[in-house]
Amino acid sequence: IALAVYDATLQVFHPQTGNTINERLWFKTNLKYGQLLYEMNEANKLEQVLRDLQTNMPPEDSGSASSSTQSMEIYALQIQLYSRQKDHKRLRETFQKAMAVRGGIPHPRTIALIQELGGKTHMASREYNQAEKTFFQAFKSYDEAGDPSRLRCLKYLVLASMLHASAINPFDSQEARPYRDDPEIVAMTNLVQAFHANDIAKFERVLRQNRRTLHDEFINEHVQDLLRTIRTQVLERMVRPYRRISLHALAEQLNHIEISQVESLLTSLILNGTLQGKIDRVDMVL
Repeated sequence: IALAVYDATLQVFHPQTGNTINERLWFKTNLKYGQLLYEMNEANKLEQVLRDLQTNMPPEDSGSASSSTQSMEIYALQIQLYSRQKDHKRLRETFQKAMAVRGGIPHPRTIALIQELGGKTHMASREYNQAEKTFFQAFKSYDEAGDPSRLRCLKYLVLASMLHASAINPFDSQEARPYRDDPEIVAMTNLVQAFHANDIAKFERVLRQNRRTLHDEFINEHVQDLLRTIRTQVLERMVRPYRRISLHALAEQLNHIEISQVESLLTSLILNGTLQGKIDRVDMVL
């Protein structure tokens, strides 16, 4: 029924074919219609709506604040669709277009959504430094809008910070500090503390004990990379004082991981030039 009502309304107010032309009302209605289609996972119909929206709006360079705002709102809808489709190429292109728009006054929630999904694009390309910066901007925009999504985005910011192996604790910023003890966030607070302390046992314990709080599809996609990052940085510090060290000893210190995992981590450190040495697979030493 809702789709039929939207269809009828859009036909009446269509800028080119409607009986009672009202471009602003048509745009707002079509945008809400598009969001409904997104929530119903009607990708084909949504793409038709997006084409119609883009065809019947003023160009971005018209100098109009309203046209720039409308562009941002369309980009936000496109980015949601491309993110669901995992079309990283079009998602990145649309994100870059959205960030180049000037003069509009979109709602902070619209900006936050674009920035959050842009951060995910950077994560998919392992651009963790850029992801951290983009998630921070998204978090601030959600916070400005009073949107509870700020907590989800703050988790992503902390995740990107650790994958970037940043020496700066994201909770040291004045924007994030008020949320460090929030029940939804405290697991991430403990995780980043363990990360900076190179405490693998505590890090893995926090992950294990907070599966419900950290239960998020996007975070789960990066848990293995996160474990590899902390193990790599701890391993580098462990081997530095030694000329020769047992792989079994390293595996034990890394919270009893497999020898094959230690070899993989050491190989990466040797190949990227961080570590000088070679693995003796006969005596199982570095």
